[in-house]
Amino acid sequence: AAAGMIASTYSLIAVPLANEFKPSRAVLALSMTVMSGVCVILSPLLGNLMDRTSLKRLMIGGALLLAAGYAAISFATTFVHVLIVFGLLIAPANVLIGPVGVTVLLTRWFSHKRGRAMGIAIAGIAFGGFVFSAIIQGLLDSHQWREALRLLSVVLLCWTVPAAFLIIERPS
Repeated sequence: AAAGMIASTYSLIAVPLANEFKPSRAVLALSMTVMSGVCVILSPLLGNLMDRTSLKRLMIGGALLLAAGYAAISFATTFVHVLIVFGLLIAPANVLIGPVGVTVLLTRWFSHKRGRAMGIAIAGIAFGGFVFSAIIQGLLDSHQWREALRLLSVVLLCWTVPAAFLIIERPS
């Protein structure tokens, strides 16, 4: 669910970023382009790593990267910093706890009805965009954007890290 919120809630975060840094619309949209480009490069590399090491540890790392990414954005002093954070922290988090990580986990668990399991997981990713939109907007309505992103980081830590610790890599 947390990975699903990255792209689907960017428009909420983009508003205060645009007000603060005054980038052009093209540059403002570049955050998602940078993230997507880095995900294209990292997906096969991290997917290979997921085959050889603990998926639970990698997903915990992804959860920590995601929370660190939003906290880091709250300290940005230029929009270039935002782009760097999306490339170095949020993109790898998206690969590790998003569709790639989830697909690897599900293929370990299901040999029958795998399509149904993946459909439910992808619905969870979409649900994350829905739930986190409300959370982020509520934080932005009640706090300055920098503080709201720091609080979002805490929410992500409380949500994603415990969920990653609950992962059972392979069914017994």
